[in-house]
Amino acid sequence: MRDIILFIASLAGAAILTALAVLVRPESPLWKALLWGGIAVLIACACVVAIDYFRPGGKAVFLIGMGGGIALFAGCGIAFVFSFPAATNEISEHIANLLVECTPAPLPATVPPDGYIPIVGPFRFGDDMLTISTGGRHGIPGEKWDWPEDWQQKWSTSSLRCSVTNYAATPIFNVKLPITVAFFKIERQPDNPKNFRANTLLGTRTETIEITKIDSGREAPYIFYIQNQSRDAFQIQFSETPTYVALGETERRNAALVQPTGFRRVYHLWSVYDNERIVSDEEKAAAQKSNTPQTQP
Repeated sequence: MRDIILFIASLAGAAILTALAVLVRPESPLWKALLWGGIAVLIACACVVAIDYFRPGGKAVFLIGMGGGIALFAGCGIAFVFSFPAATNEISEHIANLLVECTPAPLPATVPPDGYIPIVGPFRFGDDMLTISTGGRHGIPGEKWDWPEDWQQKWSTSSLRCSVTNYAATPIFNVKLPITVAFFKIERQPDNPKNFRANTLLGTRTETIEITKIDSGREAPYIFYIQNQSRDAFQIQFSETPTYVALGETERRNAALVQPTGFRRVYHLWSVYDNERIVSDEEKAAAQKSNTPQTQP
């Protein structure tokens, strides 16, 4: 009868562990406690068997006390030895490594399968109002998209295709990716008025690109575009720490931002419009402003 009860108890223990494996997340401290406790009990049982073998007929109370003491000692020792590396590994598993890469590319000619492309568009209103808009374009998947001719001709200097790859083990949610844009005024070169430069800094602006979800792995990056439809030149960087919400959690975490090495971390964009047109319009506006009679108070 005792053997039957022990067999049933072992089946119940296996069922409990199977249910816990389904209900409890792998990174839960419960599994470490079970591991340490199981190792400690295994060592204690081995010691009790050895003692009973060499000293047969010992009292059950003595053997149980000896086994409990050994289990407690072994469990505490194992927990102390492995606690520091285990804690470090647990933290590293939770940190999402986000690889952000941008390359010159035209806006897509056909609507992607999800029917939408996000487009980030920095812009300056007036003389000093700097903004970074985050919008996009919808369409029927597979449908052809037509873009203005100027945009198609100057995509190599005015448009970027950016990918954000999540190298965490699970999908991440509500990602906030800061982007910083420096605005530079396009001007004529003093020694050659037919050529142009963008050396005068007008100001910088930082905004957040919000991403609902990024799946795990290099095969499922989040794609967005940056295009310069303004009258300024841009210098673009991703220099601040992104944040996100991990699977099954509600608190925000900091992500590890990974970027290409060297100069490829800074991106430069000129306007989709002709530089001569931009500068000529600026010069005409300045001339009209200077010729406008001043209203007497």
